[in-house]
Amino acid sequence: MKIFDWLRGTRPASRLTILEPGTFTFEQGSEMPERLTAAFGELSQLTALNLGAGWGESYMGRQTLSLPWKRLISVEAFEPYIEKLAVQPCRAASHEIVHSRIEDYIADQSAPVADVALLIDVIEHFSKPAALQILARLGKVVSKGIVIFLPIGHFEQDEYDGNEMQRHLSEWSGEELAGLGYDTVVYPKFHGQVSPPPDAAWAIKRLAGSR
Repeated sequence: MKIFDWLRGTRPASRLTILEPGTFTFEQGSEMPERLTAAFGELSQLTALNLGAGWGESYMGRQTLSLPWKRLISVEAFEPYIEKLAVQPCRAASHEIVHSRIEDYIADQSAPVADVALLIDVIEHFSKPAALQILARLGKVVSKGIVIFLPIGHFEQDEYDGNEMQRHLSEWSGEELAGLGYDTVVYPKFHGQVSPPPDAAWAIKRLAGSR
């Protein structure tokens, strides 16, 4: 099965797909534009809520900033990252940077503020109960869907950059994400910078009423 078939309507009976090790490159596993377009349509027509945005230092962080969003709302709690993010080039027609913790920002919203929420390497930084509360609340904050990228299984990480929020506080499985209603693709041994290399996964949920 081609990597993106499950996004184009030929999904397996299960919401979980586990790819064979060695059948993908890092770029294929990290790729965003085709994945998001297949799930939600033309990106130039979408407002994206980029939660825990960082400052665009990672491969996927740079991709997020390079996509032609109608509007990009970047929510980040660590002020030094906000200062760096503010000077990064961004292709979105409109880019708003919000200094806030994720849970505080979404708690303040009484109606959808975006089409899709992006949680790229984010939910593992919360305890499991806190992360589940955030995911549940996001159904009220965005109208089309939720996009998660995260390590699967154990991936220990402490604070760095003087940022305690960088610490990993929870572990997730592909089965768990699929059980939450996310179409999930697991990339085995994705994080090659760590020994042994942890898996990673994309998990995408289209909300009721979205195309």
